[in-house]
Amino acid sequence: MTLTKNIRIQMGISQTAFADLLDCSLGQLAMHETGKRSLPAKSVAALALLEQALAISTAAPANLTVQATPATDRMLRRTRLLLEKTKHRIATLEEKIQQCHLLLHLADSWHNTLPLAPGESAARMKILERQAQKKLGRYRQVWLKQQVQLAGLDAQIERAGLLLSSKS
Repeated sequence: MTLTKNIRIQMGISQTAFADLLDCSLGQLAMHETGKRSLPAKSVAALALLEQALAISTAAPANLTVQATPATDRMLRRTRLLLEKTKHRIATLEEKIQQCHLLLHLADSWHNTLPLAPGESAARMKILERQAQKKLGRYRQVWLKQQVQLAGLDAQIERAGLLLSSKS
């Protein structure tokens, strides 16, 4: 199993969602996971960020012991609250990404079905398409960062739970 596939499985997402996350096509990702093709440079950079975040979040020191105190309970509650906020942000970003896709689809179908006067209308349509593409790119970048934060928070909560339960 390739490193890319391991990361995708560790995150628990489909190939389609992972391809969107890495900003590459599903075919490119599938062929990369089977070793038949390399990923584009921008996808490799995103993959390196994910790998680093997952390596940090899953590395638990073996000799660390934690005693359950009110302070650790507060810290765990705060981490869980941050986890819920991050999940909410991700859901909001996914809605915005869907809206951008819909806007681009509508713009494309409108551009293809309505006869546009040459000049201003067609130029305005291209500007709107470029703006939607830029927004989509920004939303994907923020979504990626939120996914990395979510993976780290999940690992923090899991480690804290294991450390606290091993002391009990």
